[in-house]
Amino acid sequence: MIGWYVHHQGRGHVQRLRAVAPWLAAPVVVFSSLAEPAEAISTGAGPVRWVRLPGDWEPEPGVPEPSAADPTAGGALHWAPLGHVGNRDRLRVIAEWAGRLDGMVTDVSAEVAIFSRLLGLRTVVVTQPGARTDAPHETAYRAATAILAPFPDPAAVGWAEREDPRTLGAADASLGPHPAPHTLAFAGKTVFTGGVSLVESEDSRGAPSAAAASPGATLATAPSPGRLSSGVGPSIEAHAPEGGLDVLVVGSRGGSLATMRDVEQAAAATGRRWRAVGLPGAEWSSSVPALMRAAAVVVLNAGLGSVADAAALRVPAVVLAQERAFGEQDATAAMLGALGIPTAHGWPAADEWPALLASAERAGGGAWSAWRADGGARRAAHVIQDTLLSHDRPQADRAHETHSAAGTGSHA
Repeated sequence: MIGWYVHHQGRGHVQRLRAVAPWLAAPVVVFSSLAEPAEAISTGAGPVRWVRLPGDWEPEPGVPEPSAADPTAGGALHWAPLGHVGNRDRLRVIAEWAGRLDGMVTDVSAEVAIFSRLLGLRTVVVTQPGARTDAPHETAYRAATAILAPFPDPAAVGWAEREDPRTLGAADASLGPHPAPHTLAFAGKTVFTGGVSLVESEDSRGAPSAAAASPGATLATAPSPGRLSSGVGPSIEAHAPEGGLDVLVVGSRGGSLATMRDVEQAAAATGRRWRAVGLPGAEWSSSVPALMRAAAVVVLNAGLGSVADAAALRVPAVVLAQERAFGEQDATAAMLGALGIPTAHGWPAADEWPALLASAERAGGGAWSAWRADGGARRAAHVIQDTLLSHDRPQADRAHETHSAAGTGSHA
């Protein structure tokens, strides 16, 4: 059985689980402070089991301000407030399950990754772009059995494979800082799968049958085309289309800087038909993939899930980096910019939109090919199964095989 920790912020971590799960042969138990989604998530072994964890951020009688209770342990951790019962109980729950687990996927938590390794579990640590070279990340990556990067190798889009460790992440004259410098330091155990998209998983055909699957093999039958995410309700349109859609703005549950007023001003400046979903005043929609396919240009945040969906659909796009920890979305946008996809930080001024839309249409859907979203979910499942389930062979053999497959940050 595979354990899988899901971070509670935004929807991207759950969507990544939902995309990869159909390709796994083994049962999965999910640990998260998020409520279990209404729509079932299943592997080839059946629906995942969802274990709700206590929150570790809310005030408690003994810890009225968790952020003031030395949550970083002097910089050794990201979040572990002293005396917090919720934090203690969530780790206790994971420990109680450890004896039934073959290993743990963490998406994402340095503390859960480290704790899982202390429990003697093999770990697949999901990483993201950004300057994740701090002590907690370094410890988690060093302890990991494998590091899964659900994006393309930055070397494939222009950055050098190696940099002097003394200047790790130093600016390249033309491209700027390396978008994921920690993957250089742990190149031998990092596997770049390319984008992991639920759209790609739902649209896939011809997956191996469960009977043919074995540890290390990709698995199971992909689900039939369906919803990208939960959430229903009408979407508010700016300059509503008649029989077509020019520009679709896809917001984020992790937070977007744009407002409907921004969308209305951009629509007026471009003279084109715009629609927004997932912004304040514009509810999420269960038909986002269909809307993306119908749009001439999609405007989206630089979260890995949204980017992978756009890459899987090969839609012309403008990608907007939002403020995120460790500069994650700015780093992702830098890689996309190197591919010729127009990007910006935050919401551009209204008079910038005509040029941005024109750039997106010139780049077209073909600019996404290097993001490798085709098959990304299957590749991620292969990494997870091979790392966590293939322990009938000697450890030395597995280490050699993993290194041979990964190379210096290989493409799974």
